[in-house]
Amino acid sequence: MKSAPADGVTSVGLAADVDGAPAGGVLAFSIDGVGLLSMTNAKVVDGSARTSVWAPFEADLGNAASATAHVTATASWDPALTASADVTFEVPSSG
Repeated sequence: MKSAPADGVTSVGLAADVDGAPAGGVLAFSIDGVGLLSMTNAKVVDGSARTSVWAPFEADLGNAASATAHVTATASWDPALTASADVTFEVPSSG
């Protein structure tokens, strides 16, 4: 699990490594929770597909001290092939 400040400007990079992806293979990324994905479809290049999650603003957390984004990658050629990661965004300690 990664963590970052909920400051609205921080970007957290995520990579999904895939063995044996076909030529032109794409991973579809989806997010549940807070934050925004930099892209929802990423081509697998040299066995890896990448995206980023942009942090929410502190106000988006409401009264909570933190919130989690659950990101899932799904293979276009085999929807049963999935992986996920969590990113926790916390109220900044300064600023």
